[in-house]
Amino acid sequence: MKLLYVTCLREDEHVAAGLFKKAQIDVFSASQTTGYKVHHAIGAGAGATEEQNGEMDKFDSMFLFSFTTAAKATAVLSLAKKHNFNQRPVYPIRVFIVPVESTSY
Repeated sequence: MKLLYVTCLREDEHVAAGLFKKAQIDVFSASQTTGYKVHHAIGAGAGATEEQNGEMDKFDSMFLFSFTTAAKATAVLSLAKKHNFNQRPVYPIRVFIVPVESTSY
């Protein structure tokens, strides 16, 4: 069993959910979150103050996740890579597959 974890911008939620559908994952969950990206100013390094580090962008983002088989998780990963390659989005859909060592059911 695998934990399939997908992150995307809120406006790409339908695309990410479509990946689950194409991989025949019928049960998954979604959660809204806020993503941040700091644009570092030239010359700012570790220990620099927020003003020195530059601006911070904030994004409406989504987490989609499911406990599923390795084959289905790998299918979503492959579909996401294909989507990101073809669409070249500024903020690509990201997929993570995590092994589940044990479960209560």
